[in-house]
Amino acid sequence: MLRTSCAPLSALILVLLSAPAAQASDFGPQAGATYVNPGLLLSGSYRHSGKGAFGLGAELSLHHFTNNDFGGFGVFAQWQAMNFQYDRFCGGLQATDTLETFPIGMELGVAYETEGGGEAATTSLHFAPFASVGAATATLRFGIPIAGGTEELPRHGFDVGLTLAIKIPLRLDGPSPFSGR
Repeated sequence: MLRTSCAPLSALILVLLSAPAAQASDFGPQAGATYVNPGLLLSGSYRHSGKGAFGLGAELSLHHFTNNDFGGFGVFAQWQAMNFQYDRFCGGLQATDTLETFPIGMELGVAYETEGGGEAATTSLHFAPFASVGAATATLRFGIPIAGGTEELPRHGFDVGLTLAIKIPLRLDGPSPFSGR
């Protein structure tokens, strides 16, 4: 039984597929620029209990690249349907450094997983180093549970996962790769 509505994900897929193509060189971050990045997420994770999970979802981030050597900073929000049995919501802060034309960085936030898969709703600390090339991002995700669970229904456990994303960088304060300018 599918407990999660796929309507938001379907709408995001339609938007991403209808965006005009851009050259790979157009995707490098620009100093002083701010981007909003809608994207699709695909993840696989493993828990200390031996359970694995497959996730399909979406992310929206807002990121600003500074005019100095710092790199950038921003915020992110994610939603994933995990094994199509429960939802994983996550949000927080992110910081990047730029190596040539691709950013590497770290997400730090809080995740909330709803009850499902035989486990109780759980709140976790989320931290995830990532690297991006063009519109593709790979993230190594760690989740450390801090609240949730009962004697009858245990919480979701410590989580290690790999997340792959395709995100479209839409520049808010200047020309975007998709604006034709």
